[in-house]
Amino acid sequence: DITANAKDEKELETDSINENSNLVENTSPSIIKNNDIIIKDESFITQLDDIFINLDDYIGKTLKIQGIVKVIDDSNFSIIRLYDMAHDDHTHEVFVGIDANYSGHIPPEDTWVEASGVIDKQFKDEKEEPILKLQIISTIEPGQEKVTY
Repeated sequence: DITANAKDEKELETDSINENSNLVENTSPSIIKNNDIIIKDESFITQLDDIFINLDDYIGKTLKIQGIVKVIDDSNFSIIRLYDMAHDDHTHEVFVGIDANYSGHIPPEDTWVEASGVIDKQFKDEKEEPILKLQIISTIEPGQEKVTY
């Protein structure tokens, strides 16, 4: 079974990365240190897609992400980037990101932040989606606002 073999190889790869205390480039474009995921500009869309699609594989892992604050309410906001989504012969600029929950002070709308927290599950629009339970958030200099993959 090709799928089972690929899964076994992925588990072996993850185990070897978890044993190494240094930052290691994984086959995906993000960085994994122990059980932690660091999403970089180059992998923003790819890594978030994988988290949404394979959510159960990511529950309990720590995620570090940079992006723009879009406030939802007093304790919830999204960390987003812009993305040109293809539609027929043109594109639409859309927000892409992850919801976050934080009990501390949430920076103002459109502020650039770096945030770290544990990935959990929420039910939104009758679907399971990831939510980042933040432990640390700080404002940073603006980064790459629009991502391509």
